[in-house]
Amino acid sequence: MRYNPVGGSKAKEELYRNDDIQYASIESVISETEQTEHPDLVEFPVMAGAVALGYNMQLEEQLRLTMGQIVGIYNGTYTHWHDPAFKVNNPNVTFPNASIIVIARADKSGSTDIFTHALSEVDSNWNETFGYFSDGIDANGNPYKWNASVIKYYGMQTDGVNGLLLSFPNSIGYLSIADVHEWVVHTALVENDIGEYQYPNYKTVQKAMDYFTALTHDLNFPITHPYVSGSYPIAGFTHFIVYKTNMTDCTAAKEFVRYVYWALTDSAARHECELLGFAPLNVDLVNRVQKEVLEQIVCNGVNMWQLVLADIENEGKVVDDAWKTQVAIAVPIVVLLLGAFGGYVLYQRIKYWKMINSSDWHIPIEDIVFYQDTRNNSTSRASSIFTRSARSLQSAQNSMGRDELDALLEKVLQWPGKWSGFDIGIRLLEIKGLQNLTKPIKQEMLLIKNKISHPNIVRFFGLTSIDEERYVIGEFCRKGCLADLLQDNKITMTNDFKLALALDVCQGMLFLHAHHFVHGSLKTHVCFVDNKWTVKVGDWEFLHLLTLGNENAAYLAQDIYTNTLTKQGVRCKDFWVAPEILRAHYRCQYTYQSDVYSFALLLQEIYSQEEPYSEHIGTSSTDEIIHAICSSNLRPKIQLDIPVSIRQVMEIAWTDNPASRPSFEQMLKLLKRNNPLRKSVMDSVIQSMEDYTLHLEECVEEKNVELESSKLLLDTVMSSIIPSQIANAITHGESLDQKDVKILGVICLEIMNRDDEFNEMSSTEKLKKLNSVCSYIDLLVEKYSAFRYSSTGSSFTIVVGVGDENGNESVIANKTAHLCVDFLSREHIEDSKCSNEDLQILQLSVGAHVGTTSVGIIETDTPQFVLLSDLPEVVRSLSRSCDATKVHITKQMGNMIRPFKNFFIERSGLLIVKGIEYETCWLAGRTNKYTFGLPPKKEKRPFSSSSLMMSTVEKSSPVSTPPVEKVKFVSETRPENGNQKMSNGKQPKFITEIPNGSSKISNGKLKFANDTQNSENGNLKVSNNKPKHLHPKRKVTKQRSDTLPDVIEDSVDMNESQTSI
Repeated sequence: MRYNPVGGSKAKEELYRNDDIQYASIESVISETEQTEHPDLVEFPVMAGAVALGYNMQLEEQLRLTMGQIVGIYNGTYTHWHDPAFKVNNPNVTFPNASIIVIARADKSGSTDIFTHALSEVDSNWNETFGYFSDGIDANGNPYKWNASVIKYYGMQTDGVNGLLLSFPNSIGYLSIADVHEWVVHTALVENDIGEYQYPNYKTVQKAMDYFTALTHDLNFPITHPYVSGSYPIAGFTHFIVYKTNMTDCTAAKEFVRYVYWALTDSAARHECELLGFAPLNVDLVNRVQKEVLEQIVCNGVNMWQLVLADIENEGKVVDDAWKTQVAIAVPIVVLLLGAFGGYVLYQRIKYWKMINSSDWHIPIEDIVFYQDTRNNSTSRASSIFTRSARSLQSAQNSMGRDELDALLEKVLQWPGKWSGFDIGIRLLEIKGLQNLTKPIKQEMLLIKNKISHPNIVRFFGLTSIDEERYVIGEFCRKGCLADLLQDNKITMTNDFKLALALDVCQGMLFLHAHHFVHGSLKTHVCFVDNKWTVKVGDWEFLHLLTLGNENAAYLAQDIYTNTLTKQGVRCKDFWVAPEILRAHYRCQYTYQSDVYSFALLLQEIYSQEEPYSEHIGTSSTDEIIHAICSSNLRPKIQLDIPVSIRQVMEIAWTDNPASRPSFEQMLKLLKRNNPLRKSVMDSVIQSMEDYTLHLEECVEEKNVELESSKLLLDTVMSSIIPSQIANAITHGESLDQKDVKILGVICLEIMNRDDEFNEMSSTEKLKKLNSVCSYIDLLVEKYSAFRYSSTGSSFTIVVGVGDENGNESVIANKTAHLCVDFLSREHIEDSKCSNEDLQILQLSVGAHVGTTSVGIIETDTPQFVLLSDLPEVVRSLSRSCDATKVHITKQMGNMIRPFKNFFIERSGLLIVKGIEYETCWLAGRTNKYTFGLPPKKEKRPFSSSSLMMSTVEKSSPVSTPPVEKVKFVSETRPENGNQKMSNGKQPKFITEIPNGSSKISNGKLKFANDTQNSENGNLKVSNNKPKHLHPKRKVTKQRSDTLPDVIEDSVDMNESQTSI
């Protein structure tokens, strides 16, 4: 026979349509119409059960309800739990100010029939309005009989009702007593007809069944509302329906009769029925079923009951004498096996006795090879305590003192080592109860060492002695305790990860309870994680060993974690202890239910990643919190992001009533429903690592963008203090040019305006003008690949040719001259922020020179590019010796650009810088622009000054050379009329004397940089256009017109077509 649980109504319909089905099980009585349509069917009871009222509220004591209140809840009379009517029979209960959520069955059910039958009998209005029925809702979700405005939710079958009850707080619903046992829901006490509040179980249902059995001789009758003490008012039978004569499969018919007879009479079957909450039939009803049903079933004309009796009678009878041969063979074999077994048992007992007396549980410290786990939090000094010798702990105590040693070992959970090929760890907990070991303790240690092993518990290897104190040696878990893992911000804890951790702990505790071990100190600090990310429950052996022979010795274990070498960061160890243990001040026995309570706190700690009651630590003391736990049912705050199903497990597991707490087997089933993919901790870790990798890739991408931006900013900053060519070489790790000297062109732009209008400008206006001029200068610097060497409030210095490795002096001089002319001619000024007015107000004068110099970088916090020569001082003096309409250059530079036949050069005079005499010229203009290799464009002479546009340049009278300490402009071309004004209407001013404090005289001779002197009869000779050196006795130098012509003419015809140089 096969049993198919499809529901009572559907089973009955299937039986009506198919004769091959032997029986159907229902909870309601078939109607007279059905009996008339199927006369061969007979219905009989097989057991009785109660319909319980389940609710989801956390109350101080079990809810009590009268039948009238139940009717009022289901007809809408009572809508809120704080209605005064409930307070009458529940004076010690504080009801929530919440609406009542009423739940009913959605399918057609015998439980609904029994429940409504009981309501109809107690209330006439209910009987007239609704009556008793078994229907739920139709296909559209509309109820057949129920009041739609009262019933909030409908559950399909018993699982649906239970799920709704656990999901909705302040809900109530009816369900079978067997479902109450399976789902662990709160159950109400219901008042019977004589005023007693009774719990639904097989004993109270048995009372009701016996009461009605004595009143009637029928086979089927209701058992609701019995008027007898100790009875439950809402109960009914589970019935079988079977064909008396129409069954065609006689073998199945015979087995059915025998099965029913066994179920009704066998003691094991009746006991199993009681365990499920059902009441087996009494003797009177069993006799009625046997006579009226079992003895009447016939198949193909054969009475099945007689066949069953014959089978029972023939069982055990021997048909022939073949047994004698079998016995003759079997007896010697059995004797031999018994002898072997007895010898084996004797050998094991002798071996066991030797193991106890030889202290096989003891592991000498010398046999353990300790090592330092660098991934552990232990300090190197503390680690070396165990690695030096077996007596190292004692020697360490003598050398540093116990207090200092305790400080070193404070954070150590396990000392790692190797023993017999196992990774072991010494648990540093000083347990006084293990110092004097009795024989029962030794025997139990041997048992748990050799027999107790599970992937989710820390394996026990034995004890070791250090300084005459014993410590437990267990399996080493490299990743530390679960509490530290939860506080590690480097690990992303997803809900799947947390659930996998909780499942590991739950499976470990289920194994311990199955082997009759109570933990007593369960918390995250005693759960360890190995290198495979498996959570293992530790310290489980302490309570078991300490309480051998003392059932009420919980107080022996309360100080295990007090004043030990391992002082873990636990605010209060009592937070994890069940309230019934706290109320008894530990003078009681730890139970399986107290471990369940501790697991609920551990579950909350895993999902919140905070210690329990952390929200109260700042406002209340530890004693106040403990008092509230015991007296006010205080529990940790549940965060809203915790899944609803996990919250339900927490709430039912930490309920104040130990009898209402589920077992670990039930909690494991509930937790596994939230893990359909069966993810382990390792799977969750790998998923977290993948998520972390993706996050890292995003961060790297962001940092790469920031790096590129920083590189651009660095290039900009570097190019402002170091030439771009040198900056690029430094950035790319290339070697710098180590030449001693380089040919460079240097230009100085000096602000010459000193009139009142300029001086009266505010600092902001001056800075604005300087910024605009700087933008224009940077534009020209970029065009000629030059470098702005320095900028001050009164001058700008530009260096040309720093990056021209292969450039000669003529090329650099040509670029320098073009840059100067571009500036005075306002070339490309429209592409910058500068205006002609800005340049006109500042009146920048230009000086330029080309020469040899050494370069270098001063390596400070801010690197600085420097010219190791007098070139900057020379061009600064040149710029100070002219006005804003000319370019003042040295004759040496003029000679370099003459071969290009592109520039107009005029004689100027002599200039002395730091005692060195320079012949100078005016750069008056050019014929072609600098076009980077493109065909040159013809342009007019750019300057508007009449003195520069004249075909014949006026001669200027010689001027005396200034003393060595001063720098004077010797001869310059001035406007023909001394009263001539500039374009801005003001009288032009000329600098005729500039201090030169940097000149030095040593040993009566002037020292000059980068110059080779040829002496002839005490005089200095000028050769190859090199600077001339002044005789030390010479104070004034007269200009010689025969030596310096007024104009150094280039061979350029103004009327000729432009020539490409």
